[in-house]
Amino acid sequence: MQYTLQRSTTIAAPLQQVMDTITDFATWAQWSPWAVIDPEQQVTLSGTPGQIGHRMEWEGRLSGKGQMTITHRSDAEMRVALQFWKPFKSQASSRFSLTEQGGQTEVTWQMQAHMPWFLFWMIPTMKSMVEMDFDQGLLMLRSLIETGKIESTITYEGLVDFTGFSVVGLQKTSPMDSIGEDMQGLFDRIGRDMGEAYFGRHWLALYPKVDMRHKRFTYTVAVSDEKLGGRSLGPDYVQQTLPSTKALKITHTGSYEFLGSAWSRGMMEVRAQKLRQHGAPFEYYVNSPHDTPEADLITEIYFPVRG
Repeated sequence: MQYTLQRSTTIAAPLQQVMDTITDFATWAQWSPWAVIDPEQQVTLSGTPGQIGHRMEWEGRLSGKGQMTITHRSDAEMRVALQFWKPFKSQASSRFSLTEQGGQTEVTWQMQAHMPWFLFWMIPTMKSMVEMDFDQGLLMLRSLIETGKIESTITYEGLVDFTGFSVVGLQKTSPMDSIGEDMQGLFDRIGRDMGEAYFGRHWLALYPKVDMRHKRFTYTVAVSDEKLGGRSLGPDYVQQTLPSTKALKITHTGSYEFLGSAWSRGMMEVRAQKLRQHGAPFEYYVNSPHDTPEADLITEIYFPVRG
């Protein structure tokens, strides 16, 4: 069965600069959402960058095995044929359409893909997941072209023993498009309500419910409560103990806007290693954006697992 998805962004750069970047597969190691989460994948490039026949073949533990080839190139469009062999055989076609106006370029990334008919029930979730990958890829592409860098480093830490503690926080459900702004609002409110006690030892966000199909997340933003002395902050606050647990750990260094790649790496590791999750995954903020440059922000992501 066939499905189509499409995502767009605007980049503050001339069309030709954007086209030169996306049609050279050598640049994809820096901004492709799948290359970033599997940096050890083996990549082979062939053909002339920017020309029909330019090809990238890859094989990785997390990214599987496949190839993509430029089949069409014009001043404002590139089309690519994709062939996948692992984790299962399938084909897809992708298209980048560019429009320049006022020194800026709108980039639209579209893909048509196929799923085996007996997996039709997976299409809505698969479509949402790939759309989120596209959003993250376009975000990194924009940063690379506009600034020459992407403030994001992912470090796989493996299975660790996490020591739990008691927290207090606020819970909310948000769509993907507004989760960052909504979370900031909750942290600001906690800060006002707690006063000096807000500066506890631990800040985090727990994700007890993730609806990938509809891109909605139920989460709790929280801080450790050791400075509250048992004081209640109100009926809408939740207080809980984060248990000590074995967890798969991913560390992200850099801007929060690129955290999606670290989450993708963690989820793919959980699936690849066939780990059984046991409890809500969570982000642990090692330092604060109030006194830390974006490039130096450290966020640890934990996926609690059994055993």
